Amino acid sequence: MIARCGLIAGFVGLSASSSAWASSAAGEEWLTLTDAAPPNILFVVDLSNQMTNPCEWGGDESFDPTDDSCIEDVEDAIDHLTKHYDWARYGVVGTTGGAAEDGMTKIVPLGASHSEISSAIDGLSDKVSEFATPTRNLAEVLATLADTYFTNTAEDDDDVDSDGDGYDADWTKAPIQYSCQQNHIVVLTSTYPQNDDNVDSSYTNSISPDIKCDATGMTTGTDEDCLYDNVVSYMNATDFRSDLSGTNNVKVHTLALGVGSSSVAESLYGNASDATDGEGIYSSVDDGDEIIAKLMFMMRDIRSGYYSRSTPVVSADGAYLIYTCYQLGGTLTGAG
Repeated sequence: MIARCGLIAGFVGLSASSSAWASSAAGEEWLTLTDAAPPNILFVVDLSNQMTNPCEWGGDESFDPTDDSCIEDVEDAIDHLTKHYDWARYGVVGTTGGAAEDGMTKIVPLGASHSEISSAIDGLSDKVSEFATPTRNLAEVLATLADTYFTNTAEDDDDVDSDGDGYDADWTKAPIQYSCQQNHIVVLTSTYPQNDDNVDSSYTNSISPDIKCDATGMTTGTDEDCLYDNVVSYMNATDFRSDLSGTNNVKVHTLALGVGSSSVAESLYGNASDATDGEGIYSSVDDGDEIIAKLMFMMRDIRSGYYSRSTPVVSADGAYLIYTCYQLGGTLTGAG
């Protein structure tokens, strides 16, 4: 029986220069109380050239062109989240460098440490500059993950770099480790996909309604760039590890970064959530400073019922995560 023996309020600074008690060795140990197989949370990041603008650039609100770029805000949000929500296994992939590439950009695999993730995502801004492309092939990324990653069955040894990418966690090994493990993808993207039409039909579920679009916008003709909702439906309905008990599916959540309320993106990403009966969350932000709060909302849903630490909330000034911790059994402990 799990006993709630006490609670302590904690404050974790979000600024890069903050020195937070939760980052101490004792604090890290104290903050990793878990009851279940840690869920997989893979971030898919839009690496198109639109990400050089502030996140609010494509939305309904006015924006200050001197604000940080959207990709910088995404880097910061993922860095903070993976550091302080240490109850999950994280990884990151991105969209590709041009229309001729139909796969994904590997950044860091699921199971990497926070220090590895922090170092890897520090280069996302450089990737955006290097690619300099409008390509936003989100459906192709998901289909590639379905085809070459989530179906892997070989056990990862966790301490040997078998695929030579510099990380002990491997792209060639099974990210889904247990039948009781939850598996999630969180997509962070600006407007609707582009150059995203090369998706095998086996990964595109038939859904109704089905949002269809091409490079010019919504269409009733051939769906060239809005296969995202179909692939999200497939990921949610598919058992990627039939050798394990249960249905080991992958829920896809979408966070749109500065999209208009009546835009193609709003319709597509909202429909992707509807196609999973709400299993995949859709949300949007009007400003890059809102990303961390919206991601925390998704984390609250992912973690619900499994872990001992309460879900943090963002302080009014956006500088801190505030949470309470419950120790499982034993005596109340704190951190200095």
